[in-house]
Amino acid sequence: MEALTDEGKKGAVLRAASVLRQGGLVVFPTESFYGLGADPFNENAVRRLFKVKGRAPDRPLLLIIPDKDCVRRYALHVNETAVKLMDSFWPGGLTLVFEAGPEVPDIVTAQTGRIGLRVSSDAIAGGLCTSFGGAITGTSANPSGTAPFDEALEAADSLKNEVELVIDGGRCPGVKPSSVVDVSRTPPVLIREGMISKDKIGLVTEIITLYENR
Repeated sequence: MEALTDEGKKGAVLRAASVLRQGGLVVFPTESFYGLGADPFNENAVRRLFKVKGRAPDRPLLLIIPDKDCVRRYALHVNETAVKLMDSFWPGGLTLVFEAGPEVPDIVTAQTGRIGLRVSSDAIAGGLCTSFGGAITGTSANPSGTAPFDEALEAADSLKNEVELVIDGGRCPGVKPSSVVDVSRTPPVLIREGMISKDKIGLVTEIITLYENR
């Protein structure tokens, strides 16, 4: 599998958007690791994603969206803290957790009532969302319980050809996953420190608490 040229990437993105509309699964690069995309509003596609990954249905899926203007399509409330974080770190490696809007399927939120959203800084991931016309799932393209992949071939081999399309965008940075902040709570809660450090997030929010898994 060879990395695509710029023209090849454009064609692959258009093909991938078509695959998603038909209920298929797509592996694509992000600013962290390779992701596994599906139409979050297609229940059959989402169920298939869970099966392919071996992911427990009680674990919610994050969504990658085209731009911050789309947030209100999926989030019920967008507070001032969320706006500051979006303005500071999007597009980029920060996932924000909101109270989910009424149209977001329960299978995506795992009935938690919350949804994680991110605008990717990767040109292919962003272009795929734009071409598709909305959110796509952004879970990592590896079986649950294993390390995420920074190479397309690794992801393709691991998923055993159970996806319709793999976009090879070259090696992903693959150092850390996105940071995750729950902005549905006051003060906001840092669930995972990843690409964006706790200190940088704290400079924007002023007050942030750390997640405690009890």
